[in-house]
Amino acid sequence: MLALAPLAILASASPPITQWLLDLAQDAPSSIAPAPHPCTAIVVLGAGIDQDAHSSRPSLAGHSRLMAAAQRYLACERNGETCAVLVSGGATTPDSATEADVYARELIALGVPAGHIVREQASVNTWQNARNSSRIIQHDSLRVVLVTSGLHLKRSLIYFRHFGVVAEGLPSDRLRAAAGWLPSAYNLLLIEVMVHEYIGVLRYRVYNGMGWNEESIRQDSVTPATTTRALQH
Repeated sequence: MLALAPLAILASASPPITQWLLDLAQDAPSSIAPAPHPCTAIVVLGAGIDQDAHSSRPSLAGHSRLMAAAQRYLACERNGETCAVLVSGGATTPDSATEADVYARELIALGVPAGHIVREQASVNTWQNARNSSRIIQHDSLRVVLVTSGLHLKRSLIYFRHFGVVAEGLPSDRLRAAAGWLPSAYNLLLIEVMVHEYIGVLRYRVYNGMGWNEESIRQDSVTPATTTRALQH
């Protein structure tokens, strides 16, 4: 097994196999325009921030999520829908700005009104994103659109469903393997990210079976009003 492990790693990093694995792991963007809905909450999951002595900026993955969320919000407006954007993400280090604040600033620059942005500033991982956001947005009359990276979407939807929110997935990107036939370090990085996502789903299943996860929530059990007020403004 030890002798075969390097060969398996090299094989998985070859472009055809990496791309096949990516296609299995990523939810493809829908080519069908979403039907109008009276009230829509667009939830954007944080992807980290880059911070220096002068400024805080969204990470590269964060930019793609912001663009997808802003485009979805503007489509809501064009369709005459009532929409709000919930940005979920806390501080990545004790002395840094929260992802929610940094992303909200960028959304405003992209044309989303400040009054239609709700900030969830306590989450530091995907599980907390789902738990904390569900307490804010859970409402029977809302359609929830979950915006995150393609590789991250499947696990995120599972976590949100655990906390009572059945969301529509909107992948902000679709990664592709490096071109060619030889294994590459870039493809190895993609494999690592995919394994991380699969481990997250497997851990969720195991923890559920062992009773270690927080109790799941029925969709109709809680109806907080924070996002509803934002939608009514």
